[in-house]
Amino acid sequence: MLEDTAKRTTRNVLTTIGIIVAIVLIYALAIQQTEIELVKPLDPVRQESVLRVLRLLADPDVFEVQEATGNLALSEAAQITIERIIETILMALIASTVGTVLAVPASFLAARNLMEDITSPLAAIMAGVVAIPVGGYIGWLFSSTLNGWVETVANLSAGTYISLGVVAGTVPAVWAVNRFSPPLVS
Repeated sequence: MLEDTAKRTTRNVLTTIGIIVAIVLIYALAIQQTEIELVKPLDPVRQESVLRVLRLLADPDVFEVQEATGNLALSEAAQITIERIIETILMALIASTVGTVLAVPASFLAARNLMEDITSPLAAIMAGVVAIPVGGYIGWLFSSTLNGWVETVANLSAGTYISLGVVAGTVPAVWAVNRFSPPLVS
């Protein structure tokens, strides 16, 4: 039993390290690709590049035929556009992360006076948050099962009234479950 716990702990540690390494690699790629420099937009070469891209974007040719092979390929304008889209997405990733890192402590400081009247323990609130996807999955499972029953009933007897009765019978059942089930967060 101790060996299983040790293996599980080792696996959890390795998984956590792998996730951290993946996140660091994504951010390193984002920083490398964006080449963030505040002086760069003022460079005349950069401004000429922007004008060239704008002129190429005005040309609606997205694909071009390569003369040597006859294959269809992306035009230079399409390639530059895709590069700029990726660069913009990576800059948004970095900006969102920095904004989140700055906003989380400030939000706790700002919400401290608002939370004085809240008496629910944090565990109960988090259980409610975790229960949302679980409840969604259970609802999807229930509705797909119910849909299968309705299709089976509709195929066995072609009566529309029986199918309608099965669907209408679920409304009181769902109401009863919602009415008499214990609350998730007290």
